[in-house]
Amino acid sequence: VEVQLAPHMAYVERSLFYWSKVYSRQLQRSGKYEGLNPTIGIHLIGFPLEGDTDLHGVYRITKVGEPQTQLTQHLELHYINFQRLKNEPIADILKTKLSRWLYYLDHLGDRREKIMQEFSEDHPLFIKVDQEYRKVVSDEHWEHYLLRVQLKNMDTAQMFQDAMDKGLNAGREQGREEGREQGEHQAKGELAKKLLDEKIHLEKIAN
Repeated sequence: VEVQLAPHMAYVERSLFYWSKVYSRQLQRSGKYEGLNPTIGIHLIGFPLEGDTDLHGVYRITKVGEPQTQLTQHLELHYINFQRLKNEPIADILKTKLSRWLYYLDHLGDRREKIMQEFSEDHPLFIKVDQEYRKVVSDEHWEHYLLRVQLKNMDTAQMFQDAMDKGLNAGREQGREEGREQGEHQAKGELAKKLLDEKIHLEKIAN
């Protein structure tokens, strides 16, 4: 299980790497391939994966052209996207257990009391969870740790945005440069045609 709220450009590769470490570690203990158990990665993320707009996307290994044919049950990756709830009305969020939990986790720091009023009456498990949460955050050590995590996530998100902006600017500059080069080539070609029409020698045109 991993939580990654700040954008990460190679997150799928990273999650596969983590999965492989957990899966292969089993072999070190048992020594037999038959002893390997299915390994499931659950990733709570705060950004969309490319091509996946679902709240909860599940990925397995399937046969090309036959998605119903699964190679193995040993690899399964779940990507649960917090961002999908940002603009959802509270009435829709309350409809499923998954969205309720995500909403609760996503707003622990800023709207916890209001959330507890909305959730606890119909879902008493949230009361128990919230009691445990308050025990954790009342500890000074954990309070400082959570603050560092929050600041790190903010810094990472800003670095990601800066990199994106830099890449876009570089792409625009490259496009302008390619446009200039294309224009120069086109102008040279038109000049060469005119010189050929004037019966100018090829060697002189090349010069």
